Amino acid sequence: MGYSPRRSSRRSCRGVEGTGHVHRPTVPAWSAGTIARALVVAVFVVDLLVCGLVGHALRQSRAHHRDRAVVATRNLSAALEQYLGGLVDKIDLSLVAIVDEYERELASGGVDGAALDAYLARQRRRLLEVDAIRTVDARGDIDHGDDVRPGARANVADRAFFTRLRDETGAGLLVSEPVIGRLKGKPEIVFARRITRPDGSFAGVATAVVAVDGIGRTFSTLDLGRRGVVVLRDEQLGLVVRQAAEGTRIAIGDRTVSPELQRFVRERRTEATYAGVAVDGIERTFTFRRLARYPLFVIVGLAFDDYLGEWWQELAGALGFLVLFVVLTAVAASSAVRAWRRRDAAVRALASEEAQRRELEARMQEAERMASLGTLAAGVAHEVNNPLTYVLSNVGFAVEQLRATEAGWSARPEGASLREAAAALQEALSGAESVRHIVRDLKTFSRADGERVAPVDLNRVVEACLKMSASVTAGRARVVRRLGDVPLVLANEARLGQVVLNLVVNAAQAIPGGPAAAHEIAVSTARADGGRVVLEVRDTGTGIAPDVLPRIFDPFFTTKGVREGTGLGLSICHGIVKAFGGEIRVETAVGRGSAFRVLLPAVAGDFAGAGAASC
Repeated sequence: MGYSPRRSSRRSCRGVEGTGHVHRPTVPAWSAGTIARALVVAVFVVDLLVCGLVGHALRQSRAHHRDRAVVATRNLSAALEQYLGGLVDKIDLSLVAIVDEYERELASGGVDGAALDAYLARQRRRLLEVDAIRTVDARGDIDHGDDVRPGARANVADRAFFTRLRDETGAGLLVSEPVIGRLKGKPEIVFARRITRPDGSFAGVATAVVAVDGIGRTFSTLDLGRRGVVVLRDEQLGLVVRQAAEGTRIAIGDRTVSPELQRFVRERRTEATYAGVAVDGIERTFTFRRLARYPLFVIVGLAFDDYLGEWWQELAGALGFLVLFVVLTAVAASSAVRAWRRRDAAVRALASEEAQRRELEARMQEAERMASLGTLAAGVAHEVNNPLTYVLSNVGFAVEQLRATEAGWSARPEGASLREAAAALQEALSGAESVRHIVRDLKTFSRADGERVAPVDLNRVVEACLKMSASVTAGRARVVRRLGDVPLVLANEARLGQVVLNLVVNAAQAIPGGPAAAHEIAVSTARADGGRVVLEVRDTGTGIAPDVLPRIFDPFFTTKGVREGTGLGLSICHGIVKAFGGEIRVETAVGRGSAFRVLLPAVAGDFAGAGAASC
């Protein structure tokens, strides 16, 4: 009757739980780790999308700047082609007029030097870009025109343009390679036409001289950027003029050009735009044009670093924006993850508390059940002990009577049967004795004799516990006894047996599966300093993890399942040993096993006597 309300209460609690009326905190389906991974993926996708958009915009901008550079080089090269073509046309018209005037005077009987000089001066004033206009006689002497002084004539008979015009009657306008002028000693380009006598013989050459520096000054007026370049080359790709604000200086007449330009010239193309590295090692976008009627090439190049200057600024700004955007999205994502983790931690804490409460209830129920089993075992032992006494007495009496009368019946025909009966009775007597030992052990470990402390034989308690735990240890490890000659200890026999049994069972459960011969449980007793006795239970099991070790004596703490342990064993053992005035110590190594040492006070007089005897 006393237990009915408690059982009814348990059933009602389980019923309420089963119907789902008790609120159970649940862990969110989306954990902090999942949210973090999802946010990382989302931020990565967004950042990747923004980077792609910015990259696309930068590519478009770069292509736009390059297109502008291409258009600029084309326009500049076209303008220079038109300018140079017009200049050469004007020079050619002046030279034709000079040749006509010279040939007219020859046909009239002779050249009037003063009149010819005046005529040449008038032509010179019409051509501001021309440095000098002169005539050369049949011997190659410069006889009339700019910078010609009496008695200081220069000879150009060795010049290529002179020899060709002398030898070819229909050569037309010739444009020389850059040469050093014989009168001024400076680089110049000579435009020349043949003068023919009335009889068709060679009379000399009319020339117009353009200073290379003058062409360079004209080119320098163009806005080409810091590393832009304008180049004028002759028919053999020899350098005539090269105007560049920066870069390596290249000698006049040098024919080193890029492979792209060589290919275009071989293909007889009149114009082309290409990207390449010039002889000065600077990468540029070039446009070249061949003058329509004259053997000259004009090349305009804009350096990448110049026309992409604005684009580099855009790139720096875009990279700064991307870095800021990535940082902001990362900070936002991190803040969201931290907030979710705080929420998740709160929910998990509630769930953990609920789980701990339920586990505590289950272990309390298990502890109550074990206590009930202990009470039941005590009752059973008491009830078995009475009839067992009759069995032992009567069987013992029968065995004694048979042995006492054995001389009288051993020779009879029925003597063999009586001997078999005597042997069977002896076996029954041995079995009953085993049952009596079991009953005595049960009474020892289940009796409620309070906390009375008295001298206890520790070795006898250990032997009894090893017998009781034999079914647990048999299939797991070899049990090694090392019981020393120790004095009695001051303890409660039942409580001390509970400690020893718990330590031995724990040692067996700590040993992993496998052959029993591979593992060992060593139980030993010995004397210790300070008038104490030490009990050691050592195993070769898995050991105790460092994070678990500080909690092994906490109530209800266990690494086993609910049905495998209450989590009270070591806690109770610790309390019992402390109550005896002793202490319990642990040494452990993961993967190598554990050793529990119980230090108990010895009975003072017995310890001294045993010590003297041992000496």
